[in-house]
Amino acid sequence: MAAGVLAQDGIASPASASIAPDPYSADGMPPPAPPMRVRGTAAAELLAATGGRPCPALLRPLPSVGGHDNGWNTQRCHDARKCADRACKFYHSDHEKRCEVFARSRVCQGQNCGLHVGLHELNGSLEVDLSSSVDVCSTIQDLSAKTQHERAKVVRIVVYGFEALRATALQRILGQLPLLHELVLPDRVRELNVAVRDR
Repeated sequence: MAAGVLAQDGIASPASASIAPDPYSADGMPPPAPPMRVRGTAAAELLAATGGRPCPALLRPLPSVGGHDNGWNTQRCHDARKCADRACKFYHSDHEKRCEVFARSRVCQGQNCGLHVGLHELNGSLEVDLSSSVDVCSTIQDLSAKTQHERAKVVRIVVYGFEALRATALQRILGQLPLLHELVLPDRVRELNVAVRDR
């Protein structure tokens, strides 16, 4: 699944997320963005440069995923990765398939039948500072220790210190987030050449 890319100005839209109210939240709005945490050198430099103010992209609500359809991502899209429909409710690779039984009943004992995650659980956010090898290793280890169902809850990743030479580390992290919808690069100005490829 492709992910939308947000630079510090917050100008971009998620590739396959609809920005609609989350029906499971109390006030009908998606969960608020989590507070910014300083992780490593790049994050600290950004914090110092902005006087402690988070970039506008981090103030946006998390993407609302699934379009209120419990059957979202339980059936395969016939166009697969060639699909250009941003509101498509079907999955485009087995990596992002949700379990149809779990989506209907919230109970499934099956194995390899898809992700066991409800739409209301798709509200996770992750931060990583690629300028810190300790933070990168810690993030990868933390993700590896979780089940695919837990990792699927992450819909936004905030990446500090992105450079082309660190792309491999970023790909290792993104490969563990099957339902990621938004990639935020808060310490970079908007750059049209930065893109996220499908798996």
